[in-house]
Amino acid sequence: MTDDLSRYGLGALPDPPDERDYPLSALYASEGSEASVVLPASYAAPGMPPVLDQRATPMCVAYSSSAMKAWQDRRDQERFFDFDEPAFFAAIGGTAQGAYVRAAMERMRSAGYPVVGVGDPAHHRIAAYYAVPRDLATIKAGIFDPGPIVVSTPSYQSWFHQPRASCPGPTRRSAGTRSSPTAGTPGACACATRGAPTGASAATAGCPKRSCRT
Repeated sequence: MTDDLSRYGLGALPDPPDERDYPLSALYASEGSEASVVLPASYAAPGMPPVLDQRATPMCVAYSSSAMKAWQDRRDQERFFDFDEPAFFAAIGGTAQGAYVRAAMERMRSAGYPVVGVGDPAHHRIAAYYAVPRDLATIKAGIFDPGPIVVSTPSYQSWFHQPRASCPGPTRRSAGTRSSPTAGTPGACACATRGAPTGASAATAGCPKRSCRT
């Protein structure tokens, strides 16, 4: 048996519903486009940044947000930046319990994401963020069309205490919630996680200077 619960942090706090969120459909409407219906059998967004490890910290929201922003900036500014996840985590009100994805999106919209040793968050902002409905077809299209999204999902204790030869299903006992950048989905895309390879917390789909959240 492996015991990874003490090695990997979680930290995505459930965002309460907010009617002010822009739906992903508003992004398509603003660009005069529609969500892709026919998707490839498999897909992975090109140019994803290196996978980082948040270790036992509750900073998954900061790490997943920086991965999404790193992908956007590589496309827009043609390079990866060394984002300062701990500083961003503090700026979005992160605690020992974690942080909210909506707070991360709003911080990137209003102030931007700081770079290690430089700061300069204003050069790493998004123009808006959009909520991605939690249905598989929309999530797949959201990844394929605008770009990687941040996803929030629960992580179950059985996923941290598991036989090495198998992966058990979720139990009733939740270990918490985790956020991770998703650059694809099974059957249509593929996943890239910053931190523990156990769960995922979702909230944002990204496009140049914009982002979306479920």
